[in-house]
Amino acid sequence: MDYYKMLIDMIEKSGLTLQEIANRCEVEHGVKINRSYISKLQTRKQAPASDEVNVALAKVCGGDVEKFRYEGYIEKAPDFIKDFIQEVSIVLKEMSMVTLKKHFPEKLLEKSITEIDNRSALDILEISKKYLAEIKNGVQDLFDPELMLSFVGFEMKDDSMEPVIPKGSIVNIDYRKVINNGDIVFVSLVESNEENYLIRRAINLGDKVMLISEKSHYEAQEIEKKAIKHMWKVTATRIEF
Repeated sequence: MDYYKMLIDMIEKSGLTLQEIANRCEVEHGVKINRSYISKLQTRKQAPASDEVNVALAKVCGGDVEKFRYEGYIEKAPDFIKDFIQEVSIVLKEMSMVTLKKHFPEKLLEKSITEIDNRSALDILEISKKYLAEIKNGVQDLFDPELMLSFVGFEMKDDSMEPVIPKGSIVNIDYRKVINNGDIVFVSLVESNEENYLIRRAINLGDKVMLISEKSHYEAQEIEKKAIKHMWKVTATRIEF
């Protein structure tokens, strides 16, 4: 999604009129723009706004500030810079997909590849930067299968965690996060695979873990820790259309 498409999407999702957006940019962020200027941006009749204006627009519309700033910079960048960034992100995606094809079960593979392929260049570069820093410290291989699992996200297959996590939404996990009692976790078992998993709240019971849903008609489950293959903390959830 380029700068202009992202702007249109933010404005539509905000439910605000162009005049309301202009007013809030000035009142809340001290940035003076008018509805005509925003309209020209929407129709590509105006070059991308300054960084100050982009930050204000994203905040008022409830958009992703850093992604919108990035798209603004890229839109104004010379073609050779755009091409270079795109080529780097493609290489990183392809390296990721090699690991996926080697380690992931077939049913999970298609979804995982689609998830990575749909990531923006900024997403790929930011994630790679974070994990490359870990490689320098000898902590983690960038394309370790466990790291890749935490990267792609998993579908919430039932309504057991509603309203906190709606059925059909995608949850992201982080295998490095410390899990405390009451945290929502992703759990897969030793005698299973990543296609069969549970997303529940976890309670530590010594050598066992109790998994609890938000809805009472789903029974709580006690599982021995030695039977657990992966137990990772859920860090975010999103709805995909």
